[in-house]
Order: sequence, then structure tokens, then C-alpha cells
Amino acid sequence: MANAVGAVVIQWDVVSGDPDGTSAATIERNVIPRVKPGSIVVMHANGRGTHTAQALATIIPKLQAEGYQFVRLDQLMAAGRPVAATSCYVEHPGDTVRYDEGLPSHAARAPSDAPMVLTPPGAS
Repeated sequence: MANAVGAVVIQWDVVSGDPDGTSAATIERNVIPRVKPGSIVVMHANGRGTHTAQALATIIPKLQAEGYQFVRLDQLMAAGRPVAATSCYVEHPGDTVRYDEGLPSHAARAPSDAPMVLTPPGAS
């Protein structure tokens, strides 16, 4: 639906697992080996990530030592062609279908004629 109204939808590709009281060491193990060029890591700064700050104190220097740089989303989008997904997901396409149960059928998925291509704002 968002694509149908011209909004750009951003999906992460690395799940930290931080909102569930997960230890900093586990968050680090969830993130560091899964990051690849262009990755977007989902983490929580809303009070639910009880060990997120502690994990970031290790994650950031380790990734920087591996040559990664941290950029704003608009810079990441401008650096390459975004990959379009047909659905929102947590770890694997389709694994959030349970959240769509009970929604009207038109709200659970984009119309079949809606473009599913993500492009940077202003790109043609």
C-alpha cells in the first residue's frame, strides 16, 4: 500500500534481537557476523533494548575495524540501487504474515498493480 501512494519503504536485513532483554554478547553475535555491505540493522532505542547501548559499544568499533562506515539512510540509498521486497518481514520473507491476520484483505497486501520498486527520492 505504501508503494501505491509513492512512499519509500525501508526494510532491514539484520535483526539484533535486542528488545527481549537479550544480553549484549548475544546481540553482538546476532549482528557482527551477519552485516554485509549495505546492511541495515534493526535495533531499539525506545527503552525496550535493555542491553543495546552496551552491545553497540562493541559492535561499532568491530565493524569499523572491518572497514565499515556508518551512513545516513539517504546516503545509503544514493550509493546503489535498492533491492525491492514483496513483503515486510523480520528475518525471512513471509514471516510476518501472522500480523496481517484479521486485517481487511486490502490492507494486508498491496494491490497487484502497485509497483514494488524502491528507488531513492528524486531518482528516475
